[in-house]
Amino acid sequence: MAAPFDPLTETLAAAKAEAHQNLQDPYGDRLWLYLCLTPIVGVVPALWTLKAAPEPRDRRQVAVARTAIFLAALWAMGNLTCTMGSNWGAELGGVPLIALGSTAISSGYFLCCIWLMGCVWRRRSLRLGWVSDFARILDRDRR
Repeated sequence: MAAPFDPLTETLAAAKAEAHQNLQDPYGDRLWLYLCLTPIVGVVPALWTLKAAPEPRDRRQVAVARTAIFLAALWAMGNLTCTMGSNWGAELGGVPLIALGSTAISSGYFLCCIWLMGCVWRRRSLRLGWVSDFARILDRDRR
């Protein structure tokens, strides 16, 4: 005799299967990905992931590390450019350039990193269009 349909039992079985699947996460520990995407200080674990990680690295960890390093380099170059531009144009009233330019660049960098952390949380793609493509090209040329 077949057991009657019980929606609570079915729901519990589905929740248990989902929890087991989450324990077997094929992308590794999401905490490490969050650490790599932390603005400014995340460059250190990202470099460690690419250069000195003892265990075999997951493809997603490598992609996140490359993207984090590339975004941090863009942020540093943008701030350096704004600072140099404001120093050269100081006699022309270039002081607001460093305030506006650096603020916009830093805000964009932080928002991009927070958005990528949200993508990691939802287990979505971390592609940023041309940024991801360019980071992959730079990594391929390095080899």
